[in-house]
Amino acid sequence: MVPTYYHCPRCQSFEVKVHKTNVFCSSCKLTFDKKFLKILEDEDILANEELEGIVDVFTEDKDDTDDLTLIP
Repeated sequence: MVPTYYHCPRCQSFEVKVHKTNVFCSSCKLTFDKKFLKILEDEDILANEELEGIVDVFTEDKDDTDDLTLIP
């Protein structure tokens, strides 16, 4: 089996710590999911921290439906 070398898609650094399901960049202090690194181009990959921020926006006000305006 050929070894796979990971790099940070954000800063292109090879100083990364490879874990079971993700890669942590020591320079950027960001974590990236290995499955995204294998299938997407570097510019299309979001860090796990960025993905969590997006999800938080949608789950933040999930019970607050009073602000919704429905169009008839």
